[in-house]
Amino acid sequence: MKKREYAYDNLKFLLIVLVIAGHFADFYTDPGAGISDSLSMAARGLYGAIYVFHMPAFVFVSGLFAKSALSDKKRMIKRIGEFLALYVLCKLLLGLPSMILRRTFDFNLLSESGIPWFMLSMAFWYAMAYVLQKYRVIPPKWNVFAILAVNIALTCVLGYTDVAGDFLCISKTIVFFPFFWAGLYIDAGKLLKSVSKPVHRAAGTAGILLFVLAAVIQPDFFYGLRPLLNGRGNAYVQTAEKFVYLQSGAASGMNGIQAGVAGLLANPACGVFWRLAHYAAAAFMIYCLLAVIPKKKLPVSVYGARTLQVYFLHYIFLYPFKIIPVVEKMQTVLPVGVCVLFILAVSALLAVLLSMRFGDCHWIRWYHGNYKHK
Repeated sequence: MKKREYAYDNLKFLLIVLVIAGHFADFYTDPGAGISDSLSMAARGLYGAIYVFHMPAFVFVSGLFAKSALSDKKRMIKRIGEFLALYVLCKLLLGLPSMILRRTFDFNLLSESGIPWFMLSMAFWYAMAYVLQKYRVIPPKWNVFAILAVNIALTCVLGYTDVAGDFLCISKTIVFFPFFWAGLYIDAGKLLKSVSKPVHRAAGTAGILLFVLAAVIQPDFFYGLRPLLNGRGNAYVQTAEKFVYLQSGAASGMNGIQAGVAGLLANPACGVFWRLAHYAAAAFMIYCLLAVIPKKKLPVSVYGARTLQVYFLHYIFLYPFKIIPVVEKMQTVLPVGVCVLFILAVSALLAVLLSMRFGDCHWIRWYHGNYKHK
């Protein structure tokens, strides 16, 4: 039996916590209605920083472990069917709160920009990868890189138009497919081994710290990239509109260099460079996370194997925070940093609770398995 790589379970648990935290923080990104400017700024920085890499990393890991399913046609078809069923169920489940509170039923099965998109895109990625692997039009030696290059080029072009939008999640499917495709052709064990040396851990730690520092210093800059990071259609124009205000330097007290960068981002013609920069930043953060993530089994490792059910359910449990002003009240008596820690703590707690199965006692099992005989 092949040894389980717990680093990927640990990474998936961290990523699902960040998924929840990003959606939670999004409740507070717009000031007003009890949300202070300082809370809004912190929420924007948290949201923007998370969205730079969390979905690319999830998609990449999904590609790493899709090889076995894609090697068998029946398993591949079954997996696609499961994702399509989850997509429909997720849309219905998330539509219920809106139906109850607003007394409206807005259900469009063929268009999606919210949480269910991942289920539909996963189904498409499996189907696309199977077809591309089975029906090669060029020699296998160049097939992987050629398809990757063509996909990235297509993504760069589509950012200038809204032809590929929320219909069937086409835009997101195309934007994030390179990470799935790359994961398919990388050996998970060899990848971990290659980034486990001390020099990589040091580089990964430094990269993460610098990234967090940048998000703290320039939260509006990260948040301004939202349309691009979300893989939306016509992303370049939407991103440019957000940076028109930042170009003046009034939003965050930017210096001349920062204002100049914002000026470039405010020009849709530079969109292709934004997209390539996002791919590079996401790939770098995936490297950093893999370099520093613990490689041994942890108490949370078992929950990292069940992230799909957490993704499916978490927004329903976050919804009360959208109605009950818990964080809004906290900000009036506590520092904003504490509010951010609260968001992260609630996200971690939800990730654990929603990934548990009835009757599981994994913490006790982990304790006995690791310390009972030591």
